[in-house]
Amino acid sequence: MKIVLTEAELNKLQELKLKGEINYTVTSTSTDSVLTWQDGPVITAMRLGAVLLLDEIDQARTSIMCLNTIAQGKPYYIKKTNELVVPKKGFNLIGTANSKGDGSAMDKFAGTQNMNEAFLDRFYFNVEQEYPSKQVETLILNTHSSDYEFVDTLVKIAGQLREGYKKGDIDFRLTTR
Repeated sequence: MKIVLTEAELNKLQELKLKGEINYTVTSTSTDSVLTWQDGPVITAMRLGAVLLLDEIDQARTSIMCLNTIAQGKPYYIKKTNELVVPKKGFNLIGTANSKGDGSAMDKFAGTQNMNEAFLDRFYFNVEQEYPSKQVETLILNTHSSDYEFVDTLVKIAGQLREGYKKGDIDFRLTTR
């Protein structure tokens, strides 16, 4: 599809692209500018049958609801290209969050949003991940540091802070990553 743009339209599109609000490629020539469709990460993952990871999904705006149909594994119609994209076998949508989507951690994690229940229902299951055991956390950290004494001390301090948090004695936790 080819669309010829005015200079003002081109500038506006380039501004939106810089903000990450559009998935178009704008090509300028000496005579005109052409707007062409470019698949973003969602459509690309659907076409490839890949896993699409939405990290920190509880930080998203309500516009994330546009993924409702896709989260159910249904085809998506691209109006600009008049194409129906059917997710290839293996396509999965995974979201990570610091909260459970209910805003319960809004005071602990800046920017965390209360998420729409209907959107959350489109995920087939929820997994609540606890911190690893001291032994596992130590093994993980030892793959990134040769200072085993420091790693051991860090894991102990993190464990103590997490216990204090669970008991309500302190207001924060520590992640060793």
